Amino acid sequence: SLPPSLVVDADGNERFAKYLSKMKSYVGTIENYPYPYVIDRLCWEFPCVVPSDWEAQNLIGNQKPQMLEDWQRALDATVLKQGVMNLCFHPHGWSSSEQFVSFIDYAVKKYGKKVKFLTFGECLDRLNKNLLKGNPLRNSQGSDNGVRILDVDDDGFMDVLIGNGTTKVTRVWQPKKRSWSETKLPFSLASGEGKDAKDARVLLGVLDGDGRARLSPRTLRTLTQGRKATQLGLGSSTASNGDQTKIAIQMVWQKPTASFVTSTGTRSASSLRGTKSSNGKNRRVHGRSFPMACPMAYPMVKGYASST
Repeated sequence: SLPPSLVVDADGNERFAKYLSKMKSYVGTIENYPYPYVIDRLCWEFPCVVPSDWEAQNLIGNQKPQMLEDWQRALDATVLKQGVMNLCFHPHGWSSSEQFVSFIDYAVKKYGKKVKFLTFGECLDRLNKNLLKGNPLRNSQGSDNGVRILDVDDDGFMDVLIGNGTTKVTRVWQPKKRSWSETKLPFSLASGEGKDAKDARVLLGVLDGDGRARLSPRTLRTLTQGRKATQLGLGSSTASNGDQTKIAIQMVWQKPTASFVTSTGTRSASSLRGTKSSNGKNRRVHGRSFPMACPMAYPMVKGYASST
């Protein structure tokens, strides 16, 4: 958790939430999650930190010292979270050059090389290299590259599934070792090649109270890519098209083997969109129409995703 001094100002108000009191048009507000996330499989979102200079002038006026102080505390919190601080500002006099110089001086003096000022392109290069093992969200033609990001082992850290024509791997982050554990992914997450590549319609989600990730294909053919199911050790169960089709195959994340293994059961494909577990809590599923991929531990207020 963050120290109270970072999230409460000198007047006892919520340091960042106070700026949202007049905001009526924003789609979503993210709390306590200063990291990029994926929208609809193909786009990285770098959410802007609160306050932007427009939000600040809207509440307290132009170029106020309080805005600079809140930027500094936002940076402190971002460093603690080892995240990214995406600062939004405008050329309308709401903030001043002197305030930006002061902010940069503060960052350099307090954190030195721990803080880097990067362009979005430089951030994307680092995500592709260090997170996605050289596999960007889009292939060279701009279509689905079979990359999915979710927490497969319920440890609060995001993991990576890559299933395209050249790479099939599950990458699980090991926080204590600060390294990736890799196992083979036994299926594709995108079908087709080049500009014709598209989502293979594999549903990913936490469906039960054990917190483990599960995968179910919309059709058996999706998972086997036309091969006999028995060749993949999936048995002879079949499924047909349609949202109401009973799915007889699930692949469940197993911590001992650090891989997905086959499990049988029946569940309608439509129910995988969002379901209640045995303990009554709602579970969210990363399906074709699910727009954002954020871990369940961090709620998005007034947004599309929620932990409840």
